[in-house]
Amino acid sequence: MKIAIIGATSFLGQTLISALKKDKPCDFSLTEEHDLHLFSRTNSFDSMPSLSWTCYNYPKNPLDYAELSTFDSIYYCAGAGIQPKHQDNNTQIYELNAFEPIRLATALKDNSYTGKLITFGSYFEIGNHQEARSYTEKEVATHRNPLPNAYCTAKNLLTRFVDTKLRTPNGLPFIFQHFILTNIYGATENNKRLIPYIIQSSLQKEPLSFTAGTQERQYTHIRDIAYFLVNNIAVKESGIFNLTADLVISVRDMIEKVLQVVEEELELKPDVTFGTADKRDVSMKYLALNTSRLQNCFNFAPKISLEKGIKEYITLYSRSV
Repeated sequence: MKIAIIGATSFLGQTLISALKKDKPCDFSLTEEHDLHLFSRTNSFDSMPSLSWTCYNYPKNPLDYAELSTFDSIYYCAGAGIQPKHQDNNTQIYELNAFEPIRLATALKDNSYTGKLITFGSYFEIGNHQEARSYTEKEVATHRNPLPNAYCTAKNLLTRFVDTKLRTPNGLPFIFQHFILTNIYGATENNKRLIPYIIQSSLQKEPLSFTAGTQERQYTHIRDIAYFLVNNIAVKESGIFNLTADLVISVRDMIEKVLQVVEEELELKPDVTFGTADKRDVSMKYLALNTSRLQNCFNFAPKISLEKGIKEYITLYSRSV
């Protein structure tokens, strides 16, 4: 199968590549070898000479829609605004998270593409939400909650576009799958995020400062996401699907779980304070996705527990101390 991965250096893109190329032990078996072509701003794949690479750096180096129309499957993993500390401007956030994948889908339709396009949403597009209940795909696409920043708005624009296209009779000649994700984590994620921050600070015996941690969230290990996508690569059903582990946990409970594993594995007990840090998502009190539709259409059973995932970080970061 000929596969394009746009945004190949992203957290999801890199993990998906590893799963497709079987570079790491997987809990599934592939019956065919895939021809991967990677699109990203930089080529960091010299250790994988079998992979083809094209520079994609919007807007300087645009996508070639005619070329992409020759692929069996296209994964659009590019994005901006995911990491607040990167300080991406709003124009870039809207372009990469909404308008670029919309242009791609439109061009593929115009080129009579017959393969499969896979894009990704985020449950942050639910926006400011206080009620303790999970959202269905339809609710994510149609809600009227205030959206607190450009990232949330851009992601919701894409989801609403996909929802509209999928409801248009004979609207698309290709398979269009849009997966809405929750918090994804894993030891190879950006080291500025929550779990790396806790573990690195603990190893360096630095004090830790957090928000009150009252937000409720869902967390899914990145390899569980990648393995799911690979296992279902041949599925032809179009749709919007919430893709997450079901457990809803407060941010504070998540932090305390990480600290518990740190204490057990490293025999360290960091100095911790809650309620002293500021974060952009505090207005989004409760974010959760209902996975009933996913379970009806696919077989998704996450295999990596939160404790196992945290231990992988400790193993990785302990090596660099």
